[in-house]
Amino acid sequence: MNNAPLNSTDLPICQTHTDAGVANGASRIAPVGNAKRFPGFNRVSEAEPSSIPQHFPATAEIQNSIFSHLSFANLLSAERVSRCFRNNILLNHSKEIAYFRELSDTTRYRVENWITSASDYLIDYLERFSTTKPRGYFRAMQNNTPKAFVEIMYFNLRETLGQNLSFDTEFKASMVHENRVHTVQSSADFPEIMSSSNAEVKMIGLIRGTQWVETLSTPYGRGYWGKYSAELIANGSCLVTNNSDFVKIFERSHGGKWDHKTSIFDNNHITVRQATEFVRPGICNVLVNAYCRNDNENFVRLAKYCKKNSDGNWIQFPLGITDQVKVRDVTRDGRCALVNDGRQLFIYKLTDDGPEARLLSEINSKIAQFSPDETRILLDHGRNGAAVYIRSNQEEWPEEYIIDDDEDRFVIWNIQYSPDGTTIALNDSYRIEIHGQQGEGIWGRLSVFNDFDGCRIFSKILFSPDGSHGVITLPSIHTETEKAQRIIGKISDGSWVEKGNVTANGLVVFSPDQTHVAVYTGRDQQITLYKLSDEKDLPKVVIIEHKQKVNSIKFSTDGSHVVTGSDDGLVRVWGQSGNRRWTPKAVFETHGPTHLVQFVMGMTHVLACCDNKAHLYELKPRPFEFNKE
Repeated sequence: MNNAPLNSTDLPICQTHTDAGVANGASRIAPVGNAKRFPGFNRVSEAEPSSIPQHFPATAEIQNSIFSHLSFANLLSAERVSRCFRNNILLNHSKEIAYFRELSDTTRYRVENWITSASDYLIDYLERFSTTKPRGYFRAMQNNTPKAFVEIMYFNLRETLGQNLSFDTEFKASMVHENRVHTVQSSADFPEIMSSSNAEVKMIGLIRGTQWVETLSTPYGRGYWGKYSAELIANGSCLVTNNSDFVKIFERSHGGKWDHKTSIFDNNHITVRQATEFVRPGICNVLVNAYCRNDNENFVRLAKYCKKNSDGNWIQFPLGITDQVKVRDVTRDGRCALVNDGRQLFIYKLTDDGPEARLLSEINSKIAQFSPDETRILLDHGRNGAAVYIRSNQEEWPEEYIIDDDEDRFVIWNIQYSPDGTTIALNDSYRIEIHGQQGEGIWGRLSVFNDFDGCRIFSKILFSPDGSHGVITLPSIHTETEKAQRIIGKISDGSWVEKGNVTANGLVVFSPDQTHVAVYTGRDQQITLYKLSDEKDLPKVVIIEHKQKVNSIKFSTDGSHVVTGSDDGLVRVWGQSGNRRWTPKAVFETHGPTHLVQFVMGMTHVLACCDNKAHLYELKPRPFEFNKE
């Protein structure tokens, strides 16, 4: 799991739903392990070890205090908070204390007495069911942080209970397009959701926490190349659309409406044949390449940089001085770009006063890429080699690693960093080489994959988030138009091997938390969830079954849940329960083949797309039910 600290922008924005908890009345409780029984508990029939907890107080007020605030959004925020404290008993636990103080004084006093009297049992319970803490964690908390122990236990009870939730679904809204929906996305800062087709972009927003209404519907306009895209940036406050001829920028007003602020390369002086934008979701900087015909009927390549200034106005700056300018890559904050200007490669720093250029190479590189941490630059080099440049303290860029030309290698058409920056994948049309760091500043070739029977490689490698695995896309053995996939990965000795084979029409999706991969082979209607490891085999975790072809698999942003869509018209939600077991959480019908599914709104909702419709469903946690004799 990711141990990143909690940010305010991480918290889901959505209407809070509160469950009433369990019903009033006496429950009968079965003790767990060697735990002693204590006052306030009765007996129920025993449940499976991974089931919902069996041993909680019969008093309705206490029950409701434990199960209060169990909306999916609050549970996810609790999970994010808890990451700050895992494996660390020295912090002050201010977040956990704040969660405890949500309770009234009377309830807090009763819960404190209950947790104190039941501490041995509760520690035993949390040791069995918590998926986020190592064994011995809670006992260490009791011994080392006695003043915060009650708050720690209360917080973790809520978190652990949330891992066992299942959901009911409630239909909320639909966005209807002229043709098939191809993109959906939700805002990070507002209850706002986007969907787009090849005809228009639509937005819906949650008004006063009760009703979803349309806040934007804008056509793309006819594009020369027929390629259309839309993306929310700046945490969802801005929208960038591209119809392959020009790029539009919209901004969300305080009233929730969307205003068109500016267009890039939408003018009468040039005819744009193709526009490609470079944007990042959390920033307000947009760079656009354009392949154009000028007044002299000559084809040129131009680039512009567009940003929002301190006055709130969007301003544009041209990049380069020649008519052959091409942006190769942009840093994550959007403020530095690698730009070919004529036959030279420059690093542009995008300041408030405009772009500043610094010459990097006299060679007209066709491939140029920043490393994820922006300390290195990867370029093609020589006839079919590559070079890595590293940034010095003086802002110079000396060579760090050279991948020499190779007679057995065809012309390179792609080089890329893994997301963690420790691995480089280099591929020509018929083979892939993996190069990696073998020590501080020491690089070397780790593996070569060339046993493709003369088949061409269709695409670059799709890396897992931690860079330890990847997917190679190849032609199917049946037809050149169908694409097969191979899963490759790093093993304990540092080399890379093939770990799986996926036939045509298959899907391979890595979880964002770097722990699992979901594979639909295309041979049957099953999705198999595997655990990522440094062994040659991928351990199988669970199988999710559909009745017809699977079209879409998406993990939640924390990797704890997965949603799938199929031609059978069913959407299935699975998630991790006690001891990290994966169990079904929800299933619902969309009344048509579903080609795209995605968690939105901080994973409190699911968007399911059926042809030209994007349907929004809310996930509502079911109240806990206890067995009664």
